[in-house]
Amino acid sequence: TVAVLHAADAPAGFHARFSCTERQYVYRLLVHPQRHPHWHGRALHVPQPLNPDAMNAAAAALTGTHDFAAFATQEDRQTVRELRLLRVQPGPLIWEIHVHGESFLRHMVRGLVGTLLLAGQGRLTPTQAEGILHSRQRSQAGANVPAHGLSFTGARYEGFPQLDGSLP
Repeated sequence: TVAVLHAADAPAGFHARFSCTERQYVYRLLVHPQRHPHWHGRALHVPQPLNPDAMNAAAAALTGTHDFAAFATQEDRQTVRELRLLRVQPGPLIWEIHVHGESFLRHMVRGLVGTLLLAGQGRLTPTQAEGILHSRQRSQAGANVPAHGLSFTGARYEGFPQLDGSLP
């Protein structure tokens, strides 16, 4: 569901895509042995326990300005990006992985989440996550997780206040 909460005139030359200074996404995981009908098609079901500290340690190793070629698929553009926030927020049933950056490569967010899942399963250390960055080889990173857990949650534009979704 989409609702307009506020509208204002944009400055001359404004472009919704090219004027954006930050994009924000959340990837949701249903971390529980059993599936839940409410979350079917809205979160990735992960039946085994995950280690959130290991996932956040790997996330810290990936945060910053790097060449993210290892996390992109079919990318012809330059692959250096600034990953401003990558954080795992565990919950009792639904975990959220918050991802913020100016721009992303094709499937980059889904590849990052797949890599963090490896860390959460004890199959990847922060040092190995950093090594994936330096390898620039897509085959080294975790698999792209399905798109159904991914949501676009916001955008920032210079000169515009951040809209957080709260009602006026």
